[in-house]
Amino acid sequence: MIHPHTPFCQAKDFLFILLVMYSSTWEPFVAAFEEQDEFASGFSLFVDLCYWVDIAINFFTGYEKTSGVELDQRAVALNYLTGWFCIDFIATFPWDLFLGEITDQEEQQSKPMQYAALVRLMRLIRILRILRLGRIVERLSTFFRMRSAFIKIMKLIFQLILVVHLLACFFYLISFLSSTDPIVGPDM
Repeated sequence: MIHPHTPFCQAKDFLFILLVMYSSTWEPFVAAFEEQDEFASGFSLFVDLCYWVDIAINFFTGYEKTSGVELDQRAVALNYLTGWFCIDFIATFPWDLFLGEITDQEEQQSKPMQYAALVRLMRLIRILRILRLGRIVERLSTFFRMRSAFIKIMKLIFQLILVVHLLACFFYLISFLSSTDPIVGPDM
């Protein structure tokens, strides 16, 4: 079992703060603009792999409770399964690839624009990863004894930047999806 206050867990938390910030800004950009080169695809695969590894690690990482830290394997696994596992799994599962595999080829050919839009929108499920940020910041602020006012200001600044970014991506995506002119489509 891994104690949640070890340097490994703290380093993992810092890494996942960066990965959550990356995911919450990059995924809407890719969904809206469909701009992903080979390096970005490889890095996105690496990020997804990190999230899968973290899901596995969470089954073996203790958690805080009122009477101390719970390190019993069964209790930790049950706590994770009944708590954050569903959100982590939904946000990490490659829905866009899964949808591509189960969708009939004839349907893709008969309605290519609707299919492409659905696949692009499925990438937005990964924004759920931002829910991790609250857990991580809470653990780190408790450990480092940071002032709550500083943390609240930093969270507000990040949330404002993220909302502006999401709105910009959504406005472009909506205009792209509502466009009936094939010239205005992805080559715009």
